[in-house]
Amino acid sequence: MNDTPTDDLIGTQTPARRLTDPDEAIAALERAVPGLAAHRRSEPVALDWAVLEEGLGTALPADYKRLAEWYPNFVLGDFLHVGLPGPGRERYQLDGIRETLTEDLQDWWEHDMTAGLRLYPAPGGLLPWAGHRGVTATPSSRLRKHTRACPRPS
Repeated sequence: MNDTPTDDLIGTQTPARRLTDPDEAIAALERAVPGLAAHRRSEPVALDWAVLEEGLGTALPADYKRLAEWYPNFVLGDFLHVGLPGPGRERYQLDGIRETLTEDLQDWWEHDMTAGLRLYPAPGGLLPWAGHRGVTATPSSRLRKHTRACPRPS
């Protein structure tokens, strides 16, 4: 047994197949979620990723970016709200991520409710990307995207 819960989790969730191509990942999601493709935009929207990535100081995953370019916000199973940036609303998304990190997730960290997983901007720290629909965020109601930290722009 390792010293922290995080160490115990590392390497335990090996996918049967890792999807590294963003288009392949979106296609797999569309196959897995009935009706999702009906909400796909006819053309991808142009988003100002620099606002988010420079504001956060990290690159965002390519599959997340592709999902946001092709889809508006959506809810899965009347449960999981996937909040994506919209054109011209990137600054609001950035503000929401920062607020979640400084309020909700920080509170979870302080109360040892993150299973030892660190919050961004720690290397490998977590960024929020979805939550329960209409439910106050709790450790079990907010899903997080694992990112790699990058130097903050000067």
